[in-house]
Amino acid sequence: MMITVLTVTCFWSLTPAWAQEEGSIARRYAAALSELGEPDLAVGADTAETYRALWLRSFHERVAVRVYRRDQAYTVVTVQGTRRDSTSLDPSLWDAFHFRDALKKFWSTVADEPGGLDGARWILEGRHAGRYHAVDWWSPQGDEGIEGGYRRLFLEILSLGSVCVSPDAVY
Repeated sequence: MMITVLTVTCFWSLTPAWAQEEGSIARRYAAALSELGEPDLAVGADTAETYRALWLRSFHERVAVRVYRRDQAYTVVTVQGTRRDSTSLDPSLWDAFHFRDALKKFWSTVADEPGGLDGARWILEGRHAGRYHAVDWWSPQGDEGIEGGYRRLFLEILSLGSVCVSPDAVY
């Protein structure tokens, strides 16, 4: 009789490897971005100042709203399910959005939450002057502090696009 002994060693880390790498949020959601026909903002040579809200909800279609400025042209691209829309953005709306306090805080926000079963991922990405930053938040609910500012900024980006969402579908 032969007995085989299998030894398995597990190493657990409090910080997963994917959370330690720059641009990992974009890689984590590459399939969703590809499905929506959206570019990877973490890589590439595009020099446009760009911000994207990627909203992955448990019970509703995926939504991405990308706003960017290339020279003096301002554009909003909205993808909701299979619908894609691109339109010019009034420069005054860009300016009002761009100088919001929450946008300045975005570049130093580090929320990367594990998530849950029912809810939504609220992923906000930015690319400017060769710098990329992304924040991944699980269903932000607060109205105050960093979470409240992040939620308002995310919803503001969605409102710049042609997103059709009923109030009960915001989670």
